[in-house]
Amino acid sequence: MRNARCFAIVALILLAVTSSGCLDKTWSYDFTADSARLADWHHAGIVENFVLTNEGLSMVEGTSGRISSPVLFSGDISMTIEVDIMVDAEDAAWFEICLMDEKLGYEENCAYVCFKELGHEGENWELGAYGPLVEESSAHWSMVPGLVRNGTNTLKLDKKGSTIKLLINNTLVATFDMSVCAAEDYYLSISIGETDGGDIKLRKVNAKCSGMITLDFPTP
Repeated sequence: MRNARCFAIVALILLAVTSSGCLDKTWSYDFTADSARLADWHHAGIVENFVLTNEGLSMVEGTSGRISSPVLFSGDISMTIEVDIMVDAEDAAWFEICLMDEKLGYEENCAYVCFKELGHEGENWELGAYGPLVEESSAHWSMVPGLVRNGTNTLKLDKKGSTIKLLINNTLVATFDMSVCAAEDYYLSISIGETDGGDIKLRKVNAKCSGMITLDFPTP
């Protein structure tokens, strides 16, 4: 039964890889589907603090966690993430989207966007890169432009060569040129922190890349 189930998961992911142009490999995951499981992803944090329902993946209030995709991407990459955000002046949250070359490490090469104190007066965000050779970013001490704070958002993080772009709800809001682009393959890694009563729910992920998609399932 276990071998049959593993084969079924492999088949589903392979079916998600199709051709569609320059970014001709695609992969997707739906956290709202009945078949969604935290165990499908590499994850760091206390398992009981992750909450997976038909509305998506979130964290227990006052906790944080990190997940990384069960696949690696190479070449130019486009990540589209659908997320529900519920924050206000009293109930804040934060989260980060990374393209990194290690599953759950902290010395990895990473291109990222980080949203901090969402909903609070001190809301800020940054787009940048870090790794053993570099740590650089463009910090924005302002509210995130175009972000819906009481509903669904579509966030897109694109990497083409050494340039990364952030689009929020189909509008380009920032571009950053990395001085060093050291990684060859990338996991998608997402961190969520529900620090002050706000709520972040990951709903869907759609990925495209111009290189290869390599399977790397979590070890049971």
